[in-house]
Amino acid sequence: MEYEQVILILNGAILVECVVIGLIFLLNRNFFNPVNFFIGLYLLIRSGEILSIILSVNQEFLHHAVSNIYGPLLFLASMALIDNKKSVFRYSYLLTFLPFFYTVILYGFFRNIEEFESISDFNGIVTNVSFSTIAIITISLISKKLSQDRKRNENQNPLLLLLLWLMIFALIQLLGYYTVGEVIDYEWLQKIFLLTYLVSVLLFINGLMYIGMKYPERISDIKILKKRIRSIPDGKYSYSNLEKYEAQNILARLEKFLQKDELYRKSNLTFEEVSVGIGVFPLDLSQSINQYLGITFKSYVNDMRCEKAAKLFRDADAGDWSINDVMYHVGFNSKSTFNTLFKKKFDLTPSEFKKDQVH
Repeated sequence: MEYEQVILILNGAILVECVVIGLIFLLNRNFFNPVNFFIGLYLLIRSGEILSIILSVNQEFLHHAVSNIYGPLLFLASMALIDNKKSVFRYSYLLTFLPFFYTVILYGFFRNIEEFESISDFNGIVTNVSFSTIAIITISLISKKLSQDRKRNENQNPLLLLLLWLMIFALIQLLGYYTVGEVIDYEWLQKIFLLTYLVSVLLFINGLMYIGMKYPERISDIKILKKRIRSIPDGKYSYSNLEKYEAQNILARLEKFLQKDELYRKSNLTFEEVSVGIGVFPLDLSQSINQYLGITFKSYVNDMRCEKAAKLFRDADAGDWSINDVMYHVGFNSKSTFNTLFKKKFDLTPSEFKKDQVH
């Protein structure tokens, strides 16, 4: 099989998978998730470029324009994963799009393709330098985040690992193709760099497919998944692939998060707030508590509050505190609820427990 045929097959495979996976990321209930949006857009733009290559549409403008948009999209997707926020808009991030706007404005200034191609070498330098800069920044930020996760013994986000891998390979290919390949002027070496890059893109897309199957909550709407899970007769979490060690890791992070500054005492504490605070998908957090502890999130928090109340009753310094003082201090708003849960845990009502401490 000739080299050109291999490239054509790879481009065809990338085209099909980019369209399919890109639409999956974009056309779901979680469309406004920035990670889904930026990765989906990246894949669809990539498919458009591949299609132009297959159809032999030789436009220098198209090549430079799309090349200048890949870096910013992958950077924004990475920042959304690192910051774990629904919105990643910052005015400073617009700077990553300057090379793209430069290409569009420059093309409008020259009016036609022939004039635009007359400065092709300079445009190539702008494209390569801008992508290399964005790639280096993205790689360093992702590496820092993954290093922090390792130090905290937290699970590393598979999407971040995948993006890191893609950016590293893209940077190596780019630098190799336009430095070693140009300096040595070995055509076969340039072909190897191009082939390696296409394979890395194909592996990236298949990596997205794998993550989508193993961790469907990464690209799907959580509410839809919860409904699907409840409909499965074999068990509430039959659809989930959460491993036991992952659940243990999540539970350790949950306890650390709630104990820090005694956050569990916050009377209006919500499940969503905690999920975002520890950087865990709601479905994973819910399963960790329900399946591996056999209780609900609310019961978990109330148990901590009861433990704190008992500690206060034992504390001589808190001897003057009334039952209501302790109740409100630990986060309960209802005396009947406090009495019921406290007695269930210690077989004594709060007043009985406090009286025992005096004796």
